Amino acid sequence: MASTGTSATARAPVIDLHLGYEDDAFDAAPRSAGRPQGGLPVDSVFEPLSAAEVLRRFLALRDRWFEDALAETAGIERLLREEARLSEEWQGLPGTDHRALWDRTSAGAAPGASKPERRDLGAEWQPDLWVMAPIVRRKAGTLALRMPPTVTSQQLEQAVMDHLPARWRKERVVVRLEIETRMYWGARSPDDDSPWEPCSVRGDGLGLADPIIEIDAGKPRWLQSQHEAVAPLVRRSLRAGVGLLVAVPVLSYERIPQPLGWFGRWGQRVLDWLDRARGVRRDRDPTFQSRLACDEAWWAKALGTCARTARQIKAATSRGALLAEASAPALAHSPSLQASTHVVLLHGGLSSARAGFDAWSPESATPHSLWQGFEALRNACTWRFEHDTFIGLGDNIEALIEAVHTRIVGKAVRGRIVLLAHSRGGAVARFALPSLRDRWPGWDFHAFTFGGPHFGTPVFEQLGQRWVGFAGVLGLVSRAARGVLDRDMAAQLKNIERGMAGAIPEGFRDVLPSDIAQRARGAALPAQMQTWGSRWRPELAQHWSDSRWHHVIEDFAGFEADGDGIVPIASSMVGPQAHDASPVAHTEYFHHAPTVAQLHARLTPLLREDTPCPLPSRSTAAPEPSVVQT
Repeated sequence: MASTGTSATARAPVIDLHLGYEDDAFDAAPRSAGRPQGGLPVDSVFEPLSAAEVLRRFLALRDRWFEDALAETAGIERLLREEARLSEEWQGLPGTDHRALWDRTSAGAAPGASKPERRDLGAEWQPDLWVMAPIVRRKAGTLALRMPPTVTSQQLEQAVMDHLPARWRKERVVVRLEIETRMYWGARSPDDDSPWEPCSVRGDGLGLADPIIEIDAGKPRWLQSQHEAVAPLVRRSLRAGVGLLVAVPVLSYERIPQPLGWFGRWGQRVLDWLDRARGVRRDRDPTFQSRLACDEAWWAKALGTCARTARQIKAATSRGALLAEASAPALAHSPSLQASTHVVLLHGGLSSARAGFDAWSPESATPHSLWQGFEALRNACTWRFEHDTFIGLGDNIEALIEAVHTRIVGKAVRGRIVLLAHSRGGAVARFALPSLRDRWPGWDFHAFTFGGPHFGTPVFEQLGQRWVGFAGVLGLVSRAARGVLDRDMAAQLKNIERGMAGAIPEGFRDVLPSDIAQRARGAALPAQMQTWGSRWRPELAQHWSDSRWHHVIEDFAGFEADGDGIVPIASSMVGPQAHDASPVAHTEYFHHAPTVAQLHARLTPLLREDTPCPLPSRSTAAPEPSVVQT
């Protein structure tokens, strides 16, 4: 791994990184400034990471590092320039710059270390070190990362203790080494036999080593041999392509809470009450209110109405839900004794109706262009259920039922409601249907779900094991927030992602396979429910660099190899009326023409007033789906 010449400061580094491909032998000799390390050029930088410095070094080294693939580096430069611009505008870019530049929780902590709040279970220290290297590969391979033998156990132990959060000095804490990797791709190949295809995408990954030190009341204890602990091996799979790797070592601290007695539990309830009295809700999505404010202005313009006031938006944020009009007929509807037919849109996690169904919602919507491409929604009484996906499924379902009663059903004894749901919204629809039917037995209820986790998805459990996927989350939420995301909000999201190592939000925990099974209690899917799932494959899908989501799935090694990237196909495509939308990715169901045609053919007849509303049967009992191929 030939070093390009390091930029180490005069002080001796506490931690260093050693890079190589798994099929190459590690260089066991100590590395000194400028010493070659084999075949992979490396630039080690012993100073805080910044987007501006990554760009500067890339431009300086590009001709030497990518001499045989210069044309493929244009996409890398675009990414780096945009990050440097945004970093300058925000005075620090979450997920890219050294965290001390943007993380408010670091105030008063040791340099590069986070300062956890009272309930936090995780903290971290990011040393003043990052490593940059070019990736030019014709075939996929495995990247290997570890600290070199020059780091001693005494150095590492002292550094770990120096950056232990002060309030955790008397706690039990487990420490592990993580290596965050940021890949900036200028070209990629879907397989080893295909040529590189130009692109401009960033993907983040994380390599975890086993815990190395346990600290109990300020006393460290090594959990493995000190020789192995100071040189843990971390692997990261790489596809064929041309890219720039930035590797960042992070020491993570996980606090192991002590069991609470009755007095401790009582005190915790008091603290919870005080937090709620101050308006502090740790179980809430920090983007929900901002997204509502932005989206409500857009919907008001699209429908030609007045936007909701700040007080109304704040009230909806407090409730965690809002059932609002999404078409002109819905605006004209008032609950009465008359039978009527309605569509309710349910978005997925960390999203909104506008983002989740954006395939039919142009950027500059007007009453004439709304639902362009799916006019059936424009002509129907269409509603959107905006809900906070951090709170539990039960709270979402209760809010939906009450809102349906207030805004739609009223005193009518007959009518029809079709729930059109994406992703996590499919779980809300599934478990809401039986309650809706019990409350209004004369009404006809249907549900269409796309990528719904009916048997759960382990994605959020993987998040809880520290998924450094902020680049993908930032891109997804930026699209959902439509320009309302700022630096502080991005920092909150980044910290929430890191905090999931200790506590996954209840609304995401509720869609883990075990939690879904517990909620279902063995019951089959409700009657009159149709499901769509997908088995995403890059070689079958559209040109992958045009996708909003493909690089997220690819660069995190695939959450679900046998699904749409987020939800396994065996979880989303279930029941006697199951449809295969392959090969779409999780966010692309409504961009896929054959799937949209299937939905249109099944939804449109239900919206006709002359379609009878039969009393529903209680459930479907077929565990094995009869799949309808697209």
